Amino acid sequence: MGPAAFWLLLFLLKNPKALAAVRGELEHILLQAEQPISQMTTLPQKVLDSMPVLDSVLSESLRLTAAPFITREVVADLAIPMADGQEFTLRHGDRLLLFPFL
Repeated sequence: MGPAAFWLLLFLLKNPKALAAVRGELEHILLQAEQPISQMTTLPQKVLDSMPVLDSVLSESLRLTAAPFITREVVADLAIPMADGQEFTLRHGDRLLLFPFL
């Protein structure tokens, strides 16, 4: 199971309406399947092609979890105060990865 499947499942579990829509679409498709469900190990491509809700949910998951990040090098020592009162120190030469969607 790769990252796309992880994010897809996470978003579906967090959104019961979307989960119900995908589940309903899948149940409808499987009831019409030529092969018994118990014998299916994967869904044929033609089945996946006929699932616009799943396709939409997957596309949205990928859009939201794209991994763009900004890389920066710390040019001077810097202490950053945290909300809980602790302090986080960035040292000269450290590399930072900033994720713009957080």
